[in-house]
Amino acid sequence: MIHRSLRGVLAVVAALGAVMFLVVAGTLLAAAGLASDGPEPGAAYLAANLLISLAAAAVGGVLVVRLAGERPLLHAVVLAGLMALLSSLSGGPEPGGEQPAWYPAVVLGLGLVGVATGAIWMHRRRRASVGALSCPSPAG
Repeated sequence: MIHRSLRGVLAVVAALGAVMFLVVAGTLLAAAGLASDGPEPGAAYLAANLLISLAAAAVGGVLVVRLAGERPLLHAVVLAGLMALLSSLSGGPEPGGEQPAWYPAVVLGLGLVGVATGAIWMHRRRRASVGALSCPSPAG
């Protein structure tokens, strides 16, 4: 059995890896299908990339809660913090041009919202399933 603290670290690393993979894969698909002809990314590409970022972060939130074992929401906070750090260090994808000035801040915000949404959803789902298993069924 994996030591509890190691399990938490691995949960955060696995979730972060999944988020990064989904963002890169989604960005490549969006760039191939939606890149504009001009020097700046088109509106469709930016919208798709923001949606991809939100969805990938939600998947990361779900994964970290599912894998962490103990204190899953704390691990979700750690994941969100790491994502915020990486987002602040990166300007984000640039398919052939400059991004709007607002783009990095919106990606950061959506990443945090996505992790929180996915983590809370999975945490509530797990608590509800545990509660359903431990409650006696009503006598009919």
